[in-house]
Amino acid sequence: MTLAVLLTSADPASGGSATAAPAAGASASPAARPTVPPDAAVIVNSGSTNVVGYRIVVRPDRSASIAIGSGAAQGKTLSAAATQALFKDLAAAAPVDALEHEPCMKSVSFGSTTTIEYKGRRSPDLSCSSGNKAERVSADIATIVGELGAGAVPRMGGRSIHPLPEPSATP
Repeated sequence: MTLAVLLTSADPASGGSATAAPAAGASASPAARPTVPPDAAVIVNSGSTNVVGYRIVVRPDRSASIAIGSGAAQGKTLSAAATQALFKDLAAAAPVDALEHEPCMKSVSFGSTTTIEYKGRRSPDLSCSSGNKAERVSADIATIVGELGAGAVPRMGGRSIHPLPEPSATP
């Protein structure tokens, strides 16, 4: 069995601990993986050399949680319009792992990736999206990031959020 390591709020290099997450198809105890409701969408920005990343969990009931860098998740409430637009566009774009994207040039210092996971599938990098469906989802994400104030947070001792292991495909 292959295990992938998911770094949580603690970094092993600084004396913290890592949480092992199962590879696709493997099982693990509930404490070993993040709890995300099945109807939620998870937005992850990797961060970059100069900017801290974030992880946002959005639920259809307008509730959201956001973790910036290695900080603890904080609960927030989104506007009905932003939440409804996101889930409408995600349904239209399903499966998100098939969204159109193109390679794009990124700054070494400021380049990051932004993905969304929905219904067990992860999108390609939406900062390089192309096509109407991908652009709508990307715009929805920008609206939500703006509502939550999760824009570019300068890196000052924080750590970027590491992407979750690839979701296992469900038939």
